[in-house]
Amino acid sequence: MAEEISFLSEELTKICGEMRKALDAVHKLKKKPEQRDEKIEFIQERMTRAKDVYSNYRMELREVLKECGRATYSQYEQAGHKHHQTITAIGQELEAFKEQANRTDLMVGADGKMQRNKNDANTWSGNEVIEKARKIQTESKASVERSTKLVSKIEQTATDTNITLKAQTDQMRTINDDVVRVDTALRRADKEIRSIARRMATDKMIMCLVLLLFLAIIG
Repeated sequence: MAEEISFLSEELTKICGEMRKALDAVHKLKKKPEQRDEKIEFIQERMTRAKDVYSNYRMELREVLKECGRATYSQYEQAGHKHHQTITAIGQELEAFKEQANRTDLMVGADGKMQRNKNDANTWSGNEVIEKARKIQTESKASVERSTKLVSKIEQTATDTNITLKAQTDQMRTINDDVVRVDTALRRADKEIRSIARRMATDKMIMCLVLLLFLAIIG
């Protein structure tokens, strides 16, 4: 079992070496589309083979755990992890190169010269890049000025609102003082009315007593 997985590990190392060598070579063929595409096709074929071998490697790894123990399993597990990282890295690098190559093919005209694309800064001249940077800087400056004015306006509005609230608070305090004074005056008036009523009742009783006394004298 260990011999089988060792064989698969060696094959993965060999395939990854072939893909790396081809990928290094393909970077030198950017201006030779036909040879470049042949290399890319070779790498893709090797990539498919590498994934198949790695799948078998993972299956054999489970058997190694059963028959050879945890120590041997860990050794091949680490090796398998490195193989997987290498395969993934090469695949990502290949996809990035293909995307760049497709973009280059679209930008290169029949005369072999780079065509300008207003949406791709990679095709702009130095002056265009500088002009674009200046434009962005000017727009950013104008945006900052607008933001500053807006903040100033908000601050002024907040100040005006604060002044209005203070005036309204003072007015409410004055009204409350007036209400308190009126309430005090009403309480005082009520006491005076009660006092007058008591005096009037007393006067009536005196008048009745005087009348009775007068009638008694006459009688």
